[in-house]
Amino acid sequence: MYFNPVSRRHFLRGLGSTLLLPLMPSLLPRAHAQAATSNMRFVQFISSYGQYGQHFYPSDQGLAAVNGTQVKMLAGIQGDVSRIFGPAFSNFKTKMSLLRGMHVLAASNLHNGSMPTCSSSTPEDNEGNGRPFFSYSIDGVIAESAKIYPDPTGKQRFVNFCPSPGSYRNFSWTVRNGAKEHIANTTTTSALLSKFSSLGPPAPTAVEQRKVDVIQNVFADYKKLRDSGKLSNEDRRRLEAYVALIDQVQKNLAASPNPSCRSPMQEADTNSAAMHRNQAAVLAAAIACGQTRVASYVLSVPYEPIHTYSHDFGKNAEHADMQKELAGHLAYFMTLLDQMPDAGGGSVLDNTLIYWGNEYGENSGGDPHRPDNMTAMIAGATSKLQLGYYVDYRKSGSVPFNNFMVTLANVMGLSSSDYEREGVAGFGEYNAAAIARYKFENATSTAERRKALPFIYKGPVMG
Repeated sequence: MYFNPVSRRHFLRGLGSTLLLPLMPSLLPRAHAQAATSNMRFVQFISSYGQYGQHFYPSDQGLAAVNGTQVKMLAGIQGDVSRIFGPAFSNFKTKMSLLRGMHVLAASNLHNGSMPTCSSSTPEDNEGNGRPFFSYSIDGVIAESAKIYPDPTGKQRFVNFCPSPGSYRNFSWTVRNGAKEHIANTTTTSALLSKFSSLGPPAPTAVEQRKVDVIQNVFADYKKLRDSGKLSNEDRRRLEAYVALIDQVQKNLAASPNPSCRSPMQEADTNSAAMHRNQAAVLAAAIACGQTRVASYVLSVPYEPIHTYSHDFGKNAEHADMQKELAGHLAYFMTLLDQMPDAGGGSVLDNTLIYWGNEYGENSGGDPHRPDNMTAMIAGATSKLQLGYYVDYRKSGSVPFNNFMVTLANVMGLSSSDYEREGVAGFGEYNAAAIARYKFENATSTAERRKALPFIYKGPVMG
């Protein structure tokens, strides 16, 4: 049977999706194959409230100065990196870094869902409805850039979703028609899948779904392509990894115990852990085959008990255990990306910038509403970041969190002319009182605002 990638869009019809097979550079005309290189992707994970620093970070023992920045190699830590970054991250010690000592220059510390992505705060209420002073989030700005999507045809420029029900589901902002607003997000697996599908037949019942084996339906085409001799060894490995991933997604859905649900994906929404796995796998597949390059994954949880744990220092251990569970979803997603060879070399994770942050910074004495010491984990983007380190900027006077946002933009290839908005030099809010409080007067000139963080960024100076 003749293999046609376009006609094979029904490859995932059994999943309710039409994700394409990964790009195979060795099948392209020579000129195009030579030009096919991996461009960076960006995925942020955001959680509500903040973290207890003693559980998020490793101990300070062993920190040493490198060019004025205090750092510690994660690979040198025996056992788990920290209570939150447990065994699930044991294989990522050289592909992730933890950053500490970054302060948002915000005027307010109300619940706002903006500080982790805008470096800003809200002038309004305390219910998460306030509009931030600086109204563009870094993920939205990255997604808007022509440098990320030279040709956005057929792609989802930005995917914003929250697999679990919770109090805060959206940390992404933009301005449309002069009004500040959240970028639309989805919560259900079926809604996420719909972003990568076209009109098709109604979803099969659970019983019908169990009779379908997507891989077998196109096995002849898959086998012919695999054995054609036209694929490079790297593309053959990439194809095998991709097919294995999709096969596992299907098996997870087919094992769903609720026979009354018309769609396995909808049924998965009744189970938070399964829903996280399925949505993470869908996003990983979409990224690997070029259907999207920017996503925001919100690790939201119900209002209680996280609210109590955040306000009660005596519950810091319970809080950490909840955060460790959330971190497990991140580790699962990273594992999927790391298992998939990328067209430009390395794994998909190597060419994807991962950021995990929180609505607030470190919880101090039961006060969870703090814009200082914002927590951050970064991973992937191996060509642009110093990975494998615990970096503590507190030891050298701390740094503006705004410069971390600039760093993310720089890693994605964006300079100040690409990411600056609202006439603000740099990125985010620069409140005068906050600048004075943190003694950052020397860090807020235009040139300083446009600098990437020291030590951690190793890409070209973007300006």
